[in-house]
Amino acid sequence: MKKLVLTICICFYFIIAANSQTAVMVDPKNTSIESAQKMIGISKITEAIKLNIGTLKKVEIQKDILGYKEAYFKTNSLQLIKVLVKDNGIEKLIEWYYAEGKLIYSEANWTDITTKKAVNKVQCYFDKDHLITWIDFGNKFLDPNSLEFKERDSQMDVYGKKLYDEAMKK
Repeated sequence: MKKLVLTICICFYFIIAANSQTAVMVDPKNTSIESAQKMIGISKITEAIKLNIGTLKKVEIQKDILGYKEAYFKTNSLQLIKVLVKDNGIEKLIEWYYAEGKLIYSEANWTDITTKKAVNKVQCYFDKDHLITWIDFGNKFLDPNSLEFKERDSQMDVYGKKLYDEAMKK
């Protein structure tokens, strides 16, 4: 019976995603319907930012030979911060998405500079300043009840706010 309910819930998640034309991956063991719906909403916002990036005001926060940090604004509202760091043959691009002054999504992509192959990828979804989903390379979900998830939640919140404050000063 439990498996049947779980299967129905998973189908429901994908029906929501299909109807909204926004696909999100969920962990059937640890994702509530409410969290799945939030993730779909977040994905819609981030896709809209990506599609309209050319209309956003770009502000350079920092730039040197090892990378850059850029902020993107719609009017005075911070939408996105991009951080690129090159280190030991790896290029790490981290994108931090904001809505209404709150961090809602972060994606980090590590790429081998020589081969251009993906080395790592992390996707994080946030709600009310807290991490709700962490997806590692290979689409592995970090258990939200684990100590590691809780530590990352607090670290990401602090760093997300620091980036936000830094961008708003520019």
